[in-house]
Amino acid sequence: CNKGYTGPDGGAACTACVAGKWKPTRGSQPCTDCPEGTYSTSTGLTLETQCTDCVANFWSPWGSNEAADCYEIFFTTAELGQNMPLAGGTNTITVTLVTNVDFVPSKSTGVTLTGLTGAIADASIPLSAVSGGNGGELLFGSFASFDTATSTLNMTLVDTLHNGTSYVFSFDVQNPPAAQSAPSISIKANGRISTAQMSMSNPTAA
Repeated sequence: CNKGYTGPDGGAACTACVAGKWKPTRGSQPCTDCPEGTYSTSTGLTLETQCTDCVANFWSPWGSNEAADCYEIFFTTAELGQNMPLAGGTNTITVTLVTNVDFVPSKSTGVTLTGLTGAIADASIPLSAVSGGNGGELLFGSFASFDTATSTLNMTLVDTLHNGTSYVFSFDVQNPPAAQSAPSISIKANGRISTAQMSMSNPTAA
């Protein structure tokens, strides 16, 4: 069979790879699924690169054969709690994350928290384990980088964040010396596996 076709070798018995699959070589080998995060509506594809990427912030299963197979990537849980709301105090921030897609380091560069207005911290912040947190801090190498100018915390993904699993970790900042209203914190995943920016909830808020 020619490239893009499969079946017993021999002309009429060969059939084109169906939509969502591809085959790069001649022979009777089966066709290969388009990878996660892509789809194809065409038949007889010969290259993986002919599979089309889902649009930004969307993903799809292996072998998807239409754009409608792409679904939005998001945090099903994105919670942020604190233990010290008073001005000037050392505040332990606890983060809980659950996603609907596996975040793998080869496709997701990491996660950014935005809106930590007034927080005081070093440029490199240790991430700490929380009991029952499934090693959430280890996903990011146990460290994050803090940009005071933009009030953002950037965490580089170094291990797979599995969908449906609750990961919890914490980090410390110093609150600003003067009282302020609680800032609105948002979160965004970056890279090929990315999310739109969304607000984080505070499960302890009244």
